[in-house]
Amino acid sequence: MERGLRRVPGVLISPLRMILQRCTRGFPAMGYPCQFRRGDDHCFAQDLIRPSLGGNGLFNSANLVLFVGHSAAGKETVLSLGHAQSYIPFYNSGFSSQMDWVGMNDMRLGSATCKWAAFYSCNLFRDSPRANPIYSSMKNLDHLAITEDLHIMQAYASEMSVHPDFSKHWPTALHGGTGVAANHTVLGAWRYVCDRTQPKESGTSANISRSVYWPECAGDFIYGYGPQTDPFPDRVQGELLEDDQIAPPQ
Repeated sequence: MERGLRRVPGVLISPLRMILQRCTRGFPAMGYPCQFRRGDDHCFAQDLIRPSLGGNGLFNSANLVLFVGHSAAGKETVLSLGHAQSYIPFYNSGFSSQMDWVGMNDMRLGSATCKWAAFYSCNLFRDSPRANPIYSSMKNLDHLAITEDLHIMQAYASEMSVHPDFSKHWPTALHGGTGVAANHTVLGAWRYVCDRTQPKESGTSANISRSVYWPECAGDFIYGYGPQTDPFPDRVQGELLEDDQIAPPQ
C-alpha cells in the first residue's frame, strides 16, 4: 500500500499493469495522489468486504476508487437474500485451490471519505436484455453495495472489453480535458470511456456501461473540478437511477 493525501483516489487492479501504471501517473498529475495500489496476488477479498463481515475498509479509505478485474452474475438464488446476485472473484496463485467470492451484498461502499466507486468489470449490474438479469432484484431489496454516503457506483450491465486506453480516457474526462462539458461529470466520464473502449455495436449485442446514482448527485464532478451534492438522508435503493451507455457504430 502507498499512503498519500486523505483526499485521493485508490486503485484496486488485477491483472492489467498498464492501467495501474497509467492511472497512478494520471491522477497525481490532476492533484490526486494515490492512497493505495493493489494488483494481482496483493488484491484481497477483505479489501472489498464490509468490515462487519471481516473486511479491512480499504476501499472506503479514498474519495474515488477503481477496480479492474473479473466479476460474474450468479444464476443460483442465495437463500438468505431470496435472489441471485453478482460476485467479484479473488484468486491467489499461492493457493491454487482457493477462490474467494465477494457478493454484491457482502460490500458496503461509501464513507465520509469515499464518494465514487468504479468497476471496469463485466456483469456487476447485469440486466436485460442479457439472460438472467439480476440488477432489479438487488436494487429493489436494498442489496446493492451503494450506501447513502456513496454518490455514484459505476460498472457494466453486460459483458465488457477491458482496454488499456481506459486509463487515458477516464482521467482525461474527469479533469475536463475532452473539450465537451457533458463528458466531464462523473456520469459523463463513464459514458465517454464506454464510447471509446467498447466494441461499436448496436442492439442486444452491445456492451452496456452503467452508472447507478442518487438523483441529487447526477451533476457531480470529482473534487476540485466542479460541484458535488450529497445524497439526501433516509434514501432507499429503489430510488436510485441508472445512466447507461453503449458504443454505437459510427
